[in-house]
Amino acid sequence: MITEGNNPQPPLAVPDKAFEAEISAYLQQHPDFFQRHERLIPNLVVHHDTRGAVSLVERQVDILRERAIHSRHELSALLQRAEDNDQLVAQTQSLILALIDAQSGAQLLEALQHSLIDELGNTAVNLLIDAPADAFRSTAGIHTLAAAERSAQLQAVLDNQRSCFGLFRSAELETLFGAQAPRVGSAAVVPVVHGPVRALLAVGHADQHHYHAGIGTLFLDQIVAVLGRMLARFATEPT
Repeated sequence: MITEGNNPQPPLAVPDKAFEAEISAYLQQHPDFFQRHERLIPNLVVHHDTRGAVSLVERQVDILRERAIHSRHELSALLQRAEDNDQLVAQTQSLILALIDAQSGAQLLEALQHSLIDELGNTAVNLLIDAPADAFRSTAGIHTLAAAERSAQLQAVLDNQRSCFGLFRSAELETLFGAQAPRVGSAAVVPVVHGPVRALLAVGHADQHHYHAGIGTLFLDQIVAVLGRMLARFATEPT
């Protein structure tokens, strides 16, 4: 409300919404209105949730302070995200080099487990090949996915070549992670397809909400692109 001097004011009338809309539109079109009518500013009163009625200047200061705090929080979050991304890039590069240096399936799996469990905090990692046991050489330690182990969901990941994230049934977790299954709350299952290679990379985390449908896949996509090429090296030559 606006008061002039110390004169008592009559009771306020019921607000006219149409008239208020016109005033609002006018003030938006003329932001210098109060600069030209400075005498009104000290008498403008704006309600504050905790302090009751305050002057317009006080309220403007509060709003600016709140915006500054919000901006600092956003900047801090952006800086933290950038730092996390830099760390993830370095870890991705390190893992890719380790995969390239691997001379066997066991070394591939060891590199994956070191990066994804020891460095990134996952609880379980496994690599499952969708092929007969004799289709690959040097793959000791890598699980061969039997037909009886394929649920409709896992088969769909292979056939559609689309990753699956989130919660899985107990039987699926046992297929993916074996004895580590009870420690897995949520999982990412990513198809590894390159030439003769058809496999699944399974990554499990203790937190049920860690892997979900909206999670980004850039990191895992880069890993499986290299992983598929490395597994193709171990494919048995046709006779």
